[in-house]
Parts: sequence; C-alpha cells; structure tokens
Amino acid sequence: MPNPSSIPIRFYLEFWSRDFPSFPLVVQDQLGKFLEELQENPTGSRVLAKCTKESADKDRYACLFYPGYVVYWRLIREKRSYLTTLKSEKVLRIDVLLAGPRDKQELVPSH
Repeated sequence: MPNPSSIPIRFYLEFWSRDFPSFPLVVQDQLGKFLEELQENPTGSRVLAKCTKESADKDRYACLFYPGYVVYWRLIREKRSYLTTLKSEKVLRIDVLLAGPRDKQELVPSH
C-alpha cells in the first residue's frame, strides 16, 4: 500500500505504453524499487549517492538503477520566497524524464 506521505511521481508520455513494457522483468523490478526509494526521500543522501546531478542550477539527476539502464528525473519544488533556502524548499513532485538502456542515443532528456 502506498505511503500517503510519499512524493507523487509524474512519468513522461511514452513511459507506460512503450518503454516500461519493453524492459526485462528484472529491470522493471529494479526500477520500481528505485522509484519507491526515491519517492520516500528524494533528497536523502542514500538516493542521491546513487545518482549524478545533471545540472548545477536545476534538480535534474541521472541514476544507473540496473547495469546498463538509466533513469533521468527531476525534482519539482515549491516556488522560492525570500525566506526560504534551497534545502528548505518542499519537494512537490518527481518528474521521470526518461528511462531505458544507457547506450540508446535517444536517452538525452529534452525537458
């Protein structure tokens, strides 16, 4: 049963119809486990230690979640006010930008 305090995840259009069904079952399982962990604590050191930050000024990451398979994702945070710092901004949502075999040329998120 999903945790009600979990961060919602939004997937790119082709994820469920094209990409996820094409992954081997073991890859589907590992991606599911990674996304559950990400959803529970997207800014935690345990998750971020597995990932590479794609951009210094944005919350965009890449994670090799299974040998040869990568998922790109970003954090959507509350709008900043002059009283908040980056670390205190609440994460509203996780956007999965792209997932698939690491060697595929189209694995360059355009978002």
